[in-house]
Amino acid sequence: MNRYKKLVASLLFFALVLSFAGCGIGGNDKYRVAKTLAQQQFCVAFRPDDKAGPAVIAAMQELQAEGKVTELSQKWFNSDVSTLEGKKDAVAALAEKPKSRTLLIGCDGGRLPFSGKENAGFTGFDVEFAKAVCAKLGWTAKFIAIDVSQAAVELGSGNVDCVWGGYAYNKDDKDVYTSPVYMKNTIVL
Repeated sequence: MNRYKKLVASLLFFALVLSFAGCGIGGNDKYRVAKTLAQQQFCVAFRPDDKAGPAVIAAMQELQAEGKVTELSQKWFNSDVSTLEGKKDAVAALAEKPKSRTLLIGCDGGRLPFSGKENAGFTGFDVEFAKAVCAKLGWTAKFIAIDVSQAAVELGSGNVDCVWGGYAYNKDDKDVYTSPVYMKNTIVL
């Protein structure tokens, strides 16, 4: 059944792409408008008092400097949509060295290509990025499906240490500590 759904979705997608590709052929330019509908900026949210935040951010910056974030972006989005500033040796520069731990990562199980749940577990850009960060820090990553819109509640209750899968940056959010924006997603027509 799952394969059938994927096949139907793929066919519908290609039909939509082909219909848009035909717009403007024959001198009809009124459908060749590109307009930005919305833009989301993605970051990682942490409890304000959790020491995981600075270590995760440092590992994210090192992975960006090494080209790993670009590699993952190319894999999942066919282009580099990363915006994070890379810093070599950011983990070594931390005032407090990260101790071994299991990082409980809350993510939305239905937001592919960012994060999603499949038979073998979680997958997606954010999931692979989080795994790479944990590997760099010598940590174990454990993914937990949550409603990302309830990030502050999940973090405050201790159910998760961070919210990563598709968490949109909100400058007015005072209940969480966030990483720098690492990716922008633009929705266009």
